[in-house]
Amino acid sequence: MKVNFAVGLSSLLLAVTTAHADYQAGLDAYDAGDHATALAEWLEEINRPGDPENSALYRESLYAIAMLYWQGQGVEQNYAVAAAWLRQAAHRNHPGAQNKLGFLFSMGEGVGQDYQEARRWFERAAALGDPDAAYNLDQMFRQGLLQPAEEEPAASAPQVADKAPAATPIEAAPARLAQPAGDAGVPWILAQNPEHYTIQVIALRDPEKLYEFIDRNPGWAPFAVYRPSGNRRPLWVLVQGAYPSVAAARGATRSFPGGLQKRGELWIRKFGMVQGMIE
Repeated sequence: MKVNFAVGLSSLLLAVTTAHADYQAGLDAYDAGDHATALAEWLEEINRPGDPENSALYRESLYAIAMLYWQGQGVEQNYAVAAAWLRQAAHRNHPGAQNKLGFLFSMGEGVGQDYQEARRWFERAAALGDPDAAYNLDQMFRQGLLQPAEEEPAASAPQVADKAPAATPIEAAPARLAQPAGDAGVPWILAQNPEHYTIQVIALRDPEKLYEFIDRNPGWAPFAVYRPSGNRRPLWVLVQGAYPSVAAARGATRSFPGGLQKRGELWIRKFGMVQGMIE
């Protein structure tokens, strides 16, 4: 799932043109690396009595606090607390907060895993012009985690009683090619602790292209290829590694070989979720 962890808060927040003293003081402290003071200043900003004087700065402060907990800066990293702050900013139509809240729901981090709730927040953020949210939503459809809503038949469409519509067949999978060298296979996935994590590197419709991708990027075992169930078209998914936490998995992506897709486009998933999707 694409979430841009590398973007600093200052670059995200400076788009606001009018700066309140406490908000700006928090931003200055953050830029200086004093995250505890930044948190205190932003809390001061949102805890002013009465209605917010500047709604844009108010929601930016909510989002900034959420990101401190998301990244563990000045506080212990806590996705549940981050989600609580993101909700407040998201309900005030902050697209970045909506996108990240959707990400947490898609991963089950800090909140219960709920693809429909993830979809709702991604759609709201995408409607406000957030490109990451649009990308994330597209990826959920591509991975088969969401299904397009069925179209209602047109009111004027003629009803044919004596002929049932032909069912759309599920596309047959091409013959399985030889396993690429080093592929630990589905048994390895099923043997992992369902509470541990793996990194979904890439998913492709064409197994030959997937195996070519693996051949071009050797030396990062353990990895495995599996086919998720429920897809109308065949899909092959490559996952890498077994990690005890999201933080460990995220750290591992920094040592991945060159030639891979952008780090922010690598999905970190619980093995339990992957195990439940295996065909």
